[in-house]
Amino acid sequence: MEASVYILPEAYTTSPDIDVPSDVADAMYKRVVSEAEKYYSAKSGILADRIQVLQMAVKAEIESKDYRDKNHFVKKINFISVDVSGDTATVIADVTKQSTTLGLVPEGIDMSKYKTSDKKEEMKPEMKAKLQEDIKNAPKKLVTFTPGGTMRFYYNLAKEDGVWKITSRKGDYLPGQGP
Repeated sequence: MEASVYILPEAYTTSPDIDVPSDVADAMYKRVVSEAEKYYSAKSGILADRIQVLQMAVKAEIESKDYRDKNHFVKKINFISVDVSGDTATVIADVTKQSTTLGLVPEGIDMSKYKTSDKKEEMKPEMKAKLQEDIKNAPKKLVTFTPGGTMRFYYNLAKEDGVWKITSRKGDYLPGQGP
């Protein structure tokens, strides 16, 4: 569910600079709520948290003029352990995800002209402002990125009205597996 719930309808994923109408945005925000309610428990606070995080992802997709996720999907799930005890369960799983993202990347930016020294240091504010202005005004090229990686997730679940719901989750990329 989370792999794709924030992906905009196909008509809005061909380029990052396509405006998303407010009725489409509203439908996306509602979709996040209805999908999250299927999988997360309202009893532990995780449902409200996941709705907030996923709606922020929708907002980022809508507001960005530089990138747009075209798809995001789970390629593989490897269950490390599943322990069930009555109406509770603990699951550990490695989840391999893949996505396709479109980005408008500035062309013709020579980073060497913004360097202040050979040492690794913070860029001077005036140079940073100049770089940001040059990036903003540079011609842009549409590029496709396909990041992916494997995360290890730890889930706790509880049975609510006969349906398993996630009560907590924690996850992080496995070493060397981040996007």
